[in-house]
Amino acid sequence: MADHLLTALPESEFSRICELVAEDFRVRPEMFAVIPQSGLLDVEHGYVSFSHEMIQRFFEAEAFLSSNTSTAERAKEMEKPRNYYLADFILGAEGSTKAARLLIKSEPFHKLLFEGIKGHYGAHARAAVHTEITALFQKAHEELDALRLTFKPSTFPFGPELSVEIETGVSWTSFEVALMNAIGQGFTEVLFIDEVINLLRKTDRICFRSVGERGISPEEQRLRRHALSGALYVFTGKNRFPISVMLQKIRFMWISMFPSALEDCVRSLLEDVENQPIGVLFLLCYLVRRAKSSFTQQLPRLLRVCWRTQVYYLRLEALEAVQDHPHEMEEPIRSELVALIQGLDWEGHLGLSTAIIEALASYDALEVGVTVDDAAKEIDGLLKEPQDSKNEDRAYTIYTNMFEDVFQGVYYHAIYDLTPEARARFLTMAALGAPDYSFFADNILRELVELDDPIAMEAFQKWGVIPKAESHSIHDAVSAFVWGIVGLSRYVDEPPSLNRPMKNDEAAWQTYREILFWLYKPLITERAVQERCSPCWQRLQSIYSTAAVDPLFHINKGIESGNQVTKAKLINPIDAFPKDVKIILEQGVKRLSELSSLFTSGIYARIERDKFIVDTLSKVGDESTVPILEEVIDSPELGTDAAKAIRRIRTRQF
Repeated sequence: MADHLLTALPESEFSRICELVAEDFRVRPEMFAVIPQSGLLDVEHGYVSFSHEMIQRFFEAEAFLSSNTSTAERAKEMEKPRNYYLADFILGAEGSTKAARLLIKSEPFHKLLFEGIKGHYGAHARAAVHTEITALFQKAHEELDALRLTFKPSTFPFGPELSVEIETGVSWTSFEVALMNAIGQGFTEVLFIDEVINLLRKTDRICFRSVGERGISPEEQRLRRHALSGALYVFTGKNRFPISVMLQKIRFMWISMFPSALEDCVRSLLEDVENQPIGVLFLLCYLVRRAKSSFTQQLPRLLRVCWRTQVYYLRLEALEAVQDHPHEMEEPIRSELVALIQGLDWEGHLGLSTAIIEALASYDALEVGVTVDDAAKEIDGLLKEPQDSKNEDRAYTIYTNMFEDVFQGVYYHAIYDLTPEARARFLTMAALGAPDYSFFADNILRELVELDDPIAMEAFQKWGVIPKAESHSIHDAVSAFVWGIVGLSRYVDEPPSLNRPMKNDEAAWQTYREILFWLYKPLITERAVQERCSPCWQRLQSIYSTAAVDPLFHINKGIESGNQVTKAKLINPIDAFPKDVKIILEQGVKRLSELSSLFTSGIYARIERDKFIVDTLSKVGDESTVPILEEVIDSPELGTDAAKAIRRIRTRQF
């Protein structure tokens, strides 16, 4: 108890502590009898626990504040991931703006900045955040005054382009970047509107003045305008201006209720849209997409102005903005907008061509050029020669055409008007014709499983094998692998073996292949599944221990990221074999740096995989898991997750 609060205590231990406290404070122990009836605690099954997690966190925060009396000590201790979960209580408890300013610069408080702006953590926290925001805007303006731009020739698929290097000599801390995101979020709730727009206009004015320098040709101006727009408002990682971060936050914010004051701001900007700088046009496109029917009358003007800039990225944003409003659009504006889109020159750029088609499709204004009867006749012709590899390739193409807006659902109706038998034959051909990098193979295989026709056996054999190490989309490859095994388990008695030497990563995947085969095998008892899979888990826990985590991570991700229908049909091996999974993942925590992967791409999945290990242990682990998780509790990457997992385990134990 001296080190940390426990989630629960045996009643005997609780009584013993009450007696010690009574002795220290010289009161009768009987006075503590009312505590269980206070509403703060629950007494069940011989244990005393807090009645709500928030109550426990409150007392833990109180203990933290008592142990760390100075703001400097608190800021230092809060940098430890094990304490992150107390951040909101600690910030709300600070008694001065100066102390709050010191605290909010620590990592765990960054996610609280937006709520701090609105005063959710008290007046001192609010004043601290607003003071820092004022300083940030001042620094952002000073940065622009020191701007240096360098344009360099580059070659892109669609011809010569320019790249731009932006130098200011100013660096931004992670705290300041978090503030920028909080400002962007606040903008959508009518906070800092004038400050953001003023900074946006100044950024445009200073950055784009190089476009009009004397002696620059019109083509050079276009290239510079394009390069700057991309660097400022699209690819903002390297040349990150504060306004770039704010705009990206605004772009991806979901605005459930569009505030009237924000509508007034947008309407005012649209009234003078022809004179708005490029940055403001980007902002307008982002906001108009979220505003439903408020600005449909102004959409043709906005699209015309954005198109005249010749900025590729802005043209794309404008097309996306207009295609989000087909159901709110009334005549004659609808016809005017459709005619405008139809007349746009895509200038040989495939991306613009696709965006134009998608915009027209959203208004049902495409001439498809093929009917459902045409598509049905083509499919019928393919089914007459199912063994032809060219027909298999074409079947896959026809299947993917279902997802192309340009065909307006023609191929969807042609495929799903087929009889179940004919559809099974067609989908089998599509699965066999699908390339290794297919994004749709798992969907095809899932449908074949549902159709339950043995003709699909060849398709299941193709995809129910170890995924390729060089897979471009690991998720799609693994999902197809799982559905291939589901299909195989219905039509063969034993899991197919691989009669060749295998590296550990391959052998681990092959072992999971066997486990999934028996797990999904119809008409087999649970006991038989456990007996068949037990040797597999033993191999994974011993011979292939460092290779066993990565397949489990990807298989789990493939199952859990599916839609609800898909998840309902697939049993997760984590749920079926929690004890075996616990052993593998506990070993994984101890040997994180040694864990291997079959895949040559997807290197950035390592952190996600490590977090998966810790999070899953919170579900399958027990008290014996806690010391293992404590080994990473101060890890910058995993500490917060480890602390959360330990709390979940201890809560679940009682």
